Amino acid sequence: MKRQLDIRGDVCPGLFVKVRAEMERLRKGEKLEVILKERDLKDVMSTLKIEGYQVPHVSQEGEDYRVTVTK
Repeated sequence: MKRQLDIRGDVCPGLFVKVRAEMERLRKGEKLEVILKERDLKDVMSTLKIEGYQVPHVSQEGEDYRVTVTK
């Protein structure tokens, strides 16, 4: 089962705080789908990779992005 986190209405620095908190709830190998705005994509992606998470899939839906993150 993949959890979902919608952070489209949030602003930095709270974006990654919410993502990190949700990732900590997951077990190794579980996935989280993060929905965010294009303006936040680069920062969130780089922070996820620095934190050591895998990002196997990114898709665009209009101005929004869906990023799948694996713990």
